[in-house]
Amino acid sequence: MTREIANLHVLAIARPEKNVVCVAGIDDKGEWIRPQRIFENDIATGKFKLFGITNIHVDSWTGKTIRCEDRFLVREIGKLPNLIGYIPKSEIQQFLETHLDKSVDSVFMNERTLGIIKPQQIIKITGDTTKIWISFQDSTGKRFNCSVRDDLFYHMFSTYKEKYPSNFREKIHHDLNKNNTYFVIGLTQIYENNINAEYGGWPMIVGIHYFERK
Repeated sequence: MTREIANLHVLAIARPEKNVVCVAGIDDKGEWIRPQRIFENDIATGKFKLFGITNIHVDSWTGKTIRCEDRFLVREIGKLPNLIGYIPKSEIQQFLETHLDKSVDSVFMNERTLGIIKPQQIIKITGDTTKIWISFQDSTGKRFNCSVRDDLFYHMFSTYKEKYPSNFREKIHHDLNKNNTYFVIGLTQIYENNINAEYGGWPMIVGIHYFERK
């Protein structure tokens, strides 16, 4: 088993299932890491924050399903996750641009299960405060309809619903399209011979970040 030390630049904090926390980000070498065994207490105590940089010790993944970015998070004394800083606010968009992928296929057809894309157009937002789906077109014109697992987006969704009760979905749709919007995309667990999923797993939006157009 190979052990690594990495500074994880956190780009997504998602909750794919109840009581399960998924954190994903990019290390100093530009490689994606999805550390496993992160708990609610790790988030509550500030060990991982969106756009934060957390020093982690990880072991190579030996689980049943294989995703190249998965690692076991080490929890030994002296090797616990430690928040050491943040990506400067003025540099976040450039950081996303630096690691931007061309399309959904360019991520998932190249044996990766995490990436960043810039949707060409957001077509429709459906669902409510417990389950949200976004239909969008990527840069190639290919259309997708993905579930949203980004935790902060659900909080934003609830805020919009309170502020604009009659047209909150349309308002969010408008704001995402008018700004520079980035999706951190991921795949569910990969299952062999999964003929129902194009990429062997189901695409999800695990992070949504947008910036005012200049």
